[in-house]
Amino acid sequence: MQNISSEIVYRTILFRPILKEQQKTATYLSAIDDKTENVHQQIKKTSV
Repeated sequence: MQNISSEIVYRTILFRPILKEQQKTATYLSAIDDKTENVHQQIKKTSV
């Protein structure tokens, strides 16, 4: 197995979404997190 040379790293172009897309993604993931927490709380209530 060969190491990655610094030249390859410097030539690699990384694309990242614009800020608006990053914010949409963060909002979506936060909503999933909230939903997961709600389900977790419901499970805790029903298992007592």
